[in-house]
Amino acid sequence: MQGNYITNFLKSEDIIWEDIIENDNRIELHIKMKQKPHICPRCGATTSKIH
Repeated sequence: MQGNYITNFLKSEDIIWEDIIENDNRIELHIKMKQKPHICPRCGATTSKIH
């Protein structure tokens, strides 16, 4: 069910809320994800940025 996925996503601890803007016909949710270290598939180094 899509509603559950969206609700769970928005409750995630990995979400950083930037802003919520309400207009006449829409609500804008400005969010970003917390950076997590991962292994670059190209060079194999651990990184938290795209390089």
